[in-house]
Amino acid sequence: PIRLGYAPREIMEWELEGLQRFLPLEIEYANRMHEVQAGYERQLHEQAATARFLARISPAWSYFNAVSGLAGTDAEAYTTFLAKARNYRLQVLNYLSSKDGLVSYRYFTRLEPSRFRTTAELELLQKQGDRLKQEMGKDWDSVPPLDLRDLPTFDHAPAPVATAVAGVLPDVVLLVFLNLALFLAAHVCFLRTDVRAGG
Repeated sequence: PIRLGYAPREIMEWELEGLQRFLPLEIEYANRMHEVQAGYERQLHEQAATARFLARISPAWSYFNAVSGLAGTDAEAYTTFLAKARNYRLQVLNYLSSKDGLVSYRYFTRLEPSRFRTTAELELLQKQGDRLKQEMGKDWDSVPPLDLRDLPTFDHAPAPVATAVAGVLPDVVLLVFLNLALFLAAHVCFLRTDVRAGG
């Protein structure tokens, strides 16, 4: 639906009728698209988890995984963010529904329905010169501003440090173990090799 600043009562009623018919369908289609996308993301997340598990053989990957986990930019943080964003969408929809803001005139105008003028009334005001502009301005000046203090806020705080450290601990332990194992292997190879010139 479009946002209407000022229109005849007939247009406002037509817009509300369309809104009541099509907004629930739009929400239903958005929910269905979300289900498809969420299924794809779950499958992708499972594949990525398998790839991350296999990639742990590489010290570079273990380092990357540990650092991204501490920085909060790993795949788990991304998945958590998406889940919080989806929950916030539902909170906003519930908030708007509780304020009668989804399928009512409030969705596209803040004027009270009793103040809507018919096309004939607007044409009459238009014939009176500046009277239409004065009336429209008066109507909008008397509309109180939106009170959004109780609008749910999106709260995405990073994971606590203790949780982040616990999450990357296996990678750090693996990284230390791989470093020790590779150092010992290099040391053993060095001990077996005669480094004297010509020997």
